[in-house]
Amino acid sequence: MKIPSLVLRQLYTNGSLTPTADGVAFSLKNRLTDAQLTGLDSVTLDGTTVASDKLTLTLDDGTTRTGDSISPASPVDFPLRRIVTIHVPGVTAEEGVHKLELAFAIQGMGKLSFKVKDSVAPPRPDRVTVPRDREDDFSDAAIKARQAFVEEYTGSSFEHIKQYSFDPHITGGNVEAQYHEEIYRLMTVDGLTQIHNKRYFEEMLEREVSRCARYGRSFSLILFDIDHFKLVNDTHGHLAGDAVLRRLGTLMRTRVRRDDVLARVGGEEFAVILPEVGLEGAVGLARKMNALIDDSRFEFENTAMDITISLGVATWQEGMTVGDELVKRADEKLYEAKDSGRNRVCY
Repeated sequence: MKIPSLVLRQLYTNGSLTPTADGVAFSLKNRLTDAQLTGLDSVTLDGTTVASDKLTLTLDDGTTRTGDSISPASPVDFPLRRIVTIHVPGVTAEEGVHKLELAFAIQGMGKLSFKVKDSVAPPRPDRVTVPRDREDDFSDAAIKARQAFVEEYTGSSFEHIKQYSFDPHITGGNVEAQYHEEIYRLMTVDGLTQIHNKRYFEEMLEREVSRCARYGRSFSLILFDIDHFKLVNDTHGHLAGDAVLRRLGTLMRTRVRRDDVLARVGGEEFAVILPEVGLEGAVGLARKMNALIDDSRFEFENTAMDITISLGVATWQEGMTVGDELVKRADEKLYEAKDSGRNRVCY
């Protein structure tokens, strides 16, 4: 039975590749359908293949099986949402990106394989993790622990989201998954403007830098802020300033593509990451954004306000190594726009 690799790769848990005392380990999670594992044939890491008899599989209940003990006559139950860890001795994985291939068999589907890339990150002792319970991840205690964690981490208090009138076990965690998706949205979206926040911007900037370094591609960055925004607050009040920010966020969302990243990165400072867009395209968009704000009406409590923006544009160049270099270049162009009269684009 032919199953696309794109589907099979959903079994792999990204970020799980971990060095061990005698090799490496990684995790699989069944995100597809109930199944039985009838073979664990080999793992290949960066061109080095480790055979079945050397592999060890650890189930989420702590049970271990050697790779060569798994067969159609002695399968391993692999129900939906089950997590297993595969231990691979005799190979090493330093910090960086590695190529991994897994060959295995599933009852009724025969021999299968998929290839993935995963990276080993440097140790992060300060890494924040969501509380989990291996015994019962949908118990009241487990759910309450995660709710308390989210409230502490975000500094927000949630009321209605804690109320449910069904057993989470029945839904298989689907509702709680939506809950965590909503929490992620709250952590990555600016509450006032409803566009992405600085945290998300920094994550996506790092992603684009990595993509460009790997594939030799380019991208552009637009930085802009509101001209004389302090004067708006001083003259009309901070509620008027908030109204301006909300209106600007709404307008800008109509001008960016789905793959672009529009974010509020400071009080009245904004950024747009433009994947696969060169300088000419980025400057063209910046000019459209400038004209859009210049032509739009801003008002608060029936009082009109004259709002304009200044924009700086920069494109990822050969020789750049970190996102901060591109931000610095765009920021220099933004200040150039300010110094030369505001309400304009510099690049």
